[in-house]
Order: sequence, then C-alpha cells, then structure tokens
Amino acid sequence: MIELIPQPKEYREDAGQSVCLAGRHIAVSLQCDVRIVAAAQELSKDLSRLSGKFVAVYQRPAKPGEIEITLSGGKEDDEAYELIAKQEIVRLSGKGMRGVYYAIVTLRQILDQQNGVTLPAFTLSDRPDFSNRVFYQDISRGRVPHVKTLKRLCDTLSMLKINSLQLYLEDAFPFLELDGEMHAGETLSAAQIMELDQYCWMHFVELVPSVSCFGHLYRLLQSKKYQYLCELEGYQPQNMYWIEKMAHHTINPSHPNARLTVFSMIDQTIGLCRSKKFNICCDETFDLGRGKNTGRDVGALYFDFVSQLVQHVQSAGKEVMMWGDIVLHHPEKIANLPTNITFLNWCYDPQVPVKDIDLFTRLGCKQYVCAGTSTWNRFIGNDACAAENICNMAKEGYRRGACGFMNTNWGDYGNICSLTGAMLEMAVGAEAGWNAETTHMDDAFDRSFSRQLFGVRNDNMADLMREISKLEEHVDWKRVVEWYNASYVRKDPHTARYFEADVKMCQAHIQACHKLYQTLENLGRGDKKINDLYVAVGGIEMLHTFALRQNGERSSVGKFDVEMWLDAMRRAWKDDSYAFGFEQIERFVQSLWSLPVSHDEVLQESTTV
Repeated sequence: MIELIPQPKEYREDAGQSVCLAGRHIAVSLQCDVRIVAAAQELSKDLSRLSGKFVAVYQRPAKPGEIEITLSGGKEDDEAYELIAKQEIVRLSGKGMRGVYYAIVTLRQILDQQNGVTLPAFTLSDRPDFSNRVFYQDISRGRVPHVKTLKRLCDTLSMLKINSLQLYLEDAFPFLELDGEMHAGETLSAAQIMELDQYCWMHFVELVPSVSCFGHLYRLLQSKKYQYLCELEGYQPQNMYWIEKMAHHTINPSHPNARLTVFSMIDQTIGLCRSKKFNICCDETFDLGRGKNTGRDVGALYFDFVSQLVQHVQSAGKEVMMWGDIVLHHPEKIANLPTNITFLNWCYDPQVPVKDIDLFTRLGCKQYVCAGTSTWNRFIGNDACAAENICNMAKEGYRRGACGFMNTNWGDYGNICSLTGAMLEMAVGAEAGWNAETTHMDDAFDRSFSRQLFGVRNDNMADLMREISKLEEHVDWKRVVEWYNASYVRKDPHTARYFEADVKMCQAHIQACHKLYQTLENLGRGDKKINDLYVAVGGIEMLHTFALRQNGERSSVGKFDVEMWLDAMRRAWKDDSYAFGFEQIERFVQSLWSLPVSHDEVLQESTTV
C-alpha cells in the first residue's frame, strides 16, 4: 500500500503483478506546457538515479513502452488525475494542467517510497476536496525570508499539493509611504516578489499578495508623515515593539487622505503577481470608533471604507479576499458590500465556530475556512492544538460548501519559529485540505511525513516534533515577553518583578531537552532541518533556564551558555532570512540575562532604589 501526504483517494493494485520503469523514456503530450515538461525532467532524473539507466524526455506522442504524460481535457486548473502503471502501459493523465502536474508529483513520491523503479502494478485516481488550498506566511513580524527560502517553501507546498501561497506584506514591502521608515532587510522588493511569482507559477503554486489596508498599520501610522491618519489621536507607544506591532493601529476612514493612501499601497502591490486574487485584510479594526470617530456608527464607517477598497481592487480586474472577523459582527450590513468578495473565516482553536461558517453559507457568500499552525510565540508548532483545529475547520467548512481552505502561519512577537518548526502542521493542512472528510492522521501519516519532509525512513519525525512541542506548555515565549513588558517596560505595579514558574517542572523539561539534543545529534545536525529543531530545543531550554534563574535556582546559572545558543540561532536564522529580525530577538534575550537572578535580589534591588 502506498503512503503519501496527501493520501490518494483511490488506489488498486493488481495482485501479483509488477512493473519496472527502468529505461523507459518519457513522452509528454503536445498539449502540455513548459511547466509539465520541466516536471517530467525532474521525474527522469529520479528514474535515472534509481535505475542507473538514462531516461530521456520528449514532447511528442508516446511510443509503446514509454511513460506517457497526457492532458485528458477539462479546465486549466482541474486537479483530478489518474495514474496507470502496468507492464504494457504507464500513463499519467490529468483533466487539467494542474492535474497532470500532480500525477507526476505522485509518481515521484511513490518511487521515493519504494526506493526503486520496480513497482506493484496499480491504478490510482485522485482529486482534492477543496479546489483552493492555501498556506499563508507572515513575513512582516520578524522573519523576512530570503527569496531562496521562499522558493524552498514553494517546493514543499508543491510536493504537498498545496496550490496557493499568500505572503502577508504589512510592512515587508518598500511602500513609498514608508520611505525612510524601514531598515535594510525588512522588506522584499518588487523584483524579488515577481521572481518568486514566476517560480511559484512553474510549480503550480498561486502567489497572492496580502496587504493591510485598514487595521494593523503600526509602522505607517507611527511615522511622522502619516501619524495624523491614526484613529487614535496622538497615540504614543507604551509597550515593546513586538506588542505594539500586534496592536490594531487602525486608519481613520473618515479622513479623505486615508482612502488615497491605502489606494496607493494597493496600486504598488496589485500587479506584482499574475494571480487574479488580492487580499485586502481589513481585520481587527478594534480601535475604530474609540478615537477620532467616537460616537459614530462603527459598522457604517467600516463597511463604507471597505466598499471603497473593494471597488478599487475590482476596478483593476482582481478578485477581492478579506478576513471575515469584523463583518461577522455586522451580518446585517454584508449585503451593503460589493458582490464577489471571498471572506476568510478564521479560527485557531480546536473547537471551531460552526455558526460562523453557517452564517456565510446562509448569506450566499464565498468563504475560505482558515485554520492555523499555532507556531506563533513558539519555537515549534503546537500540534496538540493545531492538528485538531486544522482537521475540524477543513471538515466543517467542506460540509458547508466553503470554496477554499487556508492554513495560516503567523509570526507574532518576532516570529521565532523557523519554517521547519511549522512543517508538521503544514503537512496536516495539506492532508486536511485534500481529504477534508477522511483526514488520515495515523502511523502511515507519520511515516509519510518523516520520509517526504525530512528524508528519514527509520525515525518518526512527527512524534519527535510533538515531543519537542510539549516542552513549551509551561514556559513559553509569549508569557516571558508579556511578563517582561508589564514588569520592565510598562512597570505595572501589579505584575511581579520576577518571573514565577514551577521549578521542578522547569528542571524536568531541561532534562528532556538534553535527551532530545542527543536524538537530534544522532540524526545529524549537518542537515538543515535537523539543525533547526536542535536550535528550537535550545530556545526552549533557554526559557526554562531563565525561569529557574528568576526563581533563585543558582545551580542553573552558568549551565546554559546563552551566547552559544544565540550564535547557533543567528546562523540558522541568517541562512533563511535577513538578519534584522534576529537582532531584535538577540537584544531581548540578552536583556533577560541581565536581570537579577532571584526573587531575593529583585527585592534587594527594589529596596536600594
């Protein structure tokens, strides 16, 4: 039996029959485009490597004995495909170009599982439950990835049959309005995004821009030039940068320049990608009506401004997407919006709000159901929460006619989690988006994950990542950041000046980290993904060691070399992303290590002051 992510829907073997692919050349039908030819060439490399025999790729009708790759008709984006592998015929066919591509991807995965070119004779037919399966990557809250990193992400998504990637460009693009506000390494240029778009197109991944157009405009509304457009009059930051950036910072929609400013930002990004989709966000505008618009009808303000944004985007021939959280508070006003909007209906908890999905369905609105990796504020995804959330959102959305499934990977508080740390939840999302009703979360999934994502056959990498994740349940990044912010930035008199934690649990988790180091060393830190997990374990030990220091456990002081860990994380970070985001993390961790190391010293410091 084959074991893949996502698992194909129908697979039948011919008992006792096998087929050898060694030396079989590949013939791509003339209807197929350059992307299919490129994918066929990758298949030929696999066959040549596994068999030791040269495999050529031709674009012409197939001859007897050749591997035939053909388009069987249908729409361009039809993803249904079929594989037939018998001694007399080997055919990969798809109803659309994307289906043909997925047929090739699936055969490559089967060859990898078999680790050879002799396969059981089989017939396979497959199609996804959701036609739109999206991975949403935050590149605005710490990590701004190199283009090469985003191309690797595209490769992974393509292999998992995830057909769209959205990039959150809150301030990670050099908008004219932010000229002089951004540091080097905080943005991706137009040329870089267009380069990525071409790469994604070649791999049948639709790249879609996602631009903050109403709320979440911190950098814009804190700039001297545009501060006057903030809903909150004369707002001055009172918290750490990460926390301020997560606050809502809503633009004042009643000012005529607000519309012109946001239109300009849209116009600078709307043509970067060949996709017809454009996400205007418009979520979490909770400041609206609490400042310059106090006393006004918040719903009317919101829907009027959003309508103008939608009309502007639609006038450029694009399909509008937007988060659905605010409109859910005003369902009676949804009819006031222009038509043909896709609402992104999000929830990141295991218990999903079925009533919200039902509401959009009842109103006849297009919607994607949006789950999350739960990697934010963590060194590795919280699979205990995320897996259930992802599977439930996909299942309930599919049952209620949602036209898409999105898996979000946010980067709150500096985006400390590497893409490797999100891979388990990424794979769960791929499985759930393809097989919403029958998501296969079992031992076969774990074996497929280990092989497809890590190239490991004899170790359960999914279980290893779950084990790492459990160690973040007591002391995590979010709790430490918010405690520090309350105690040392806001100087809240009601917040303890030392970080309270369960000493015995911290000690047990540190011991568990040491065992995990050995496991990862045995797997080989020379592998980038294994090293990412090693660094994540180090981050977890760092937090627990800090907690012990704060609780007077002097025996822990000096046992963890924080500078050595920071150096390891710096190197791993810079391999993936621009350095600026890490520099903020480095300064914060060093500030933690400069604090008094026990409750008694905190009291002594307070008395002295």
